[in-house]
Amino acid sequence: MADGGNMRDKKDWLVIKDIGMEFPEVLTAALNQARSNAGERQLGIIVLHPQGQRDAIVIMSLADFRDWLGNTEASLPIAA
Repeated sequence: MADGGNMRDKKDWLVIKDIGMEFPEVLTAALNQARSNAGERQLGIIVLHPQGQRDAIVIMSLADFRDWLGNTEASLPIAA
């Protein structure tokens, strides 16, 4: 985080929108491949880096995200 906070502290996270949509097959296949190829201590992620842009978007499974946070039972806060 920009202020150096603990990235695994879920109070530092805010989910703005849970879109709830079907992903294009190419994203589903890419995420499945990333998860399959990840080692035991690695996260399988997709990085979408649009041409000509400096920033990128990272996609990972919600199950992996919750495991990474260390709290598989907690729900994420979703802003209204």
